[in-house]
Amino acid sequence: MRIEAILSAEDLAAMIREVAPLTVHFGKDEQLELTDPSEVRLVADAGLRVVCKGRVQWRLLGIGVPITLNSLHVLIRPEIVQQSDGNALVFTIEIEHADLSGIPTMIDSKITDVVNKALAEKRVELVWNFTETLSHRFKMPNAVKPLEAIAFDVCGGRLKIGREALVLAIEFRSAVTHGLVDEKPTGG
Repeated sequence: MRIEAILSAEDLAAMIREVAPLTVHFGKDEQLELTDPSEVRLVADAGLRVVCKGRVQWRLLGIGVPITLNSLHVLIRPEIVQQSDGNALVFTIEIEHADLSGIPTMIDSKITDVVNKALAEKRVELVWNFTETLSHRFKMPNAVKPLEAIAFDVCGGRLKIGREALVLAIEFRSAVTHGLVDEKPTGG
């Protein structure tokens, strides 16, 4: 059996606009601030592209240097990852393009590469362990014997990213636990 969650492009855009401004810390004093999302759209088989403004706070020669980003293209990549405690939906952040205020394009690209490397190394990601969240054992009431419990355990998931929606399909297996039947006569 499976359930599907469908997040439309409009739902995701509204969510991004609600969380902005957002500051992502990827080091002791390093951070990326995302502000003023002007465009949010799904990119098929890739993720959610957000065009926004922002700032990078970076330590250079022991001094915190703020860099203003006039335009920033960020790709939020979702993927299903098998972890030791179950399946998880993991979102990572990658800067596709940054237009830094007053800095030549060649240097823009170098700074973008350095920030992306730091984001990857620090594993700046949002993780939802949906196996842990959605697997459940329902204990049956005493009035329903000999059933003791019914369990639904997540056994996998699939993700499809289209231009109109992101679809998460989660697969379950069920199990029934039977208890002992009380054979004593009841009543008088």
